[in-house]
Amino acid sequence: MYVSADQSPAIFTRARRYALRIFSNFLWGVTHAWLKLRYINNASFARSAEYGKNHFLTGQISLISRQKLAEIFAKSPVIPFRREDYSPGYRWTYHADAQKVNESFVHHDLRAKWSEYLAPAIEELAPYVSSALGAPWRIVRTRAYAITASAQSKFDTGANVWHSDQYHNAVVKVLIYLTPVDPVWGTTEVRLRNGEEQVITGPQGTFLLFNPTTLIHRGIPPSKGRRETIEITFAVSSTIDKRPHMAGLNSVYPWMPWGTPGD
Repeated sequence: MYVSADQSPAIFTRARRYALRIFSNFLWGVTHAWLKLRYINNASFARSAEYGKNHFLTGQISLISRQKLAEIFAKSPVIPFRREDYSPGYRWTYHADAQKVNESFVHHDLRAKWSEYLAPAIEELAPYVSSALGAPWRIVRTRAYAITASAQSKFDTGANVWHSDQYHNAVVKVLIYLTPVDPVWGTTEVRLRNGEEQVITGPQGTFLLFNPTTLIHRGIPPSKGRRETIEITFAVSSTIDKRPHMAGLNSVYPWMPWGTPGD
């Protein structure tokens, strides 16, 4: 088939990305398998039966941790989403629509001192993450954002329809909701292996830890007000590293297991 000069670069770029994704998934898979085997008899990384069955866990952070996180939304600067805002060595979302994102999401800056406000919540989440991954881990991305009611009309596709994030099983995500969790204030709906659909509900401070690859899910935007959420992405590592990294609003996670998180 003849390929024009205008089409050729795009085809080669997609081919390179596809090859890199395959290689990346292979390396993450080998790393995760080796770490699970290495820590199989370590009680600190005992696998959660509930997580193994449903691919998600829910719980609540303490009032003290929630108050710290609330300060981020009250005091930290608001920053715009930009498609080019990702760290070197990271996967990133190629087709992100910055205009739509900024019309429906309000992102807060977690750089500098603001990342320190995450520490109490991370300490509380640590055992849950260890039991989900069955291995040590590090934080590869953090985001603080509020979703407004306008997201209902702006995002009738993407995150608001049933989907998989197509990460790797060596990567899990945690959403901490600082507003009530229900269809009115906004929440997440998950689809279990048996086909049953479950809406996550709870009070302020509820968290959802889940495998965004194997657990089919969708977001439910608020019908009033705004949903304030802290999002933390964890990936397996040779040692536990609780330092939060922002890595850029359009970063996903490192291509390689040894990739260094950036801010």
